[in-house]
Amino acid sequence: MEGGFLNKWLAKIPVGKKVIECIGVCFVQFDSRGKIRRNEVYFDRSELISEIYKYNKTK
Repeated sequence: MEGGFLNKWLAKIPVGKKVIECIGVCFVQFDSRGKIRRNEVYFDRSELISEIYKYNKTK
């Protein structure tokens, strides 16, 4: 990608005793000085939100 990169990642997020795995991408672009000028993160958070909701109902 011109001026940056696209990074695929895996996050393991604990929600109570359960661990949710989220796969996502990070889109990064640099300015002329090599500093990050744009950083966008995308992932499907539906399973994470669902588990957080269930966890909060049990408290």
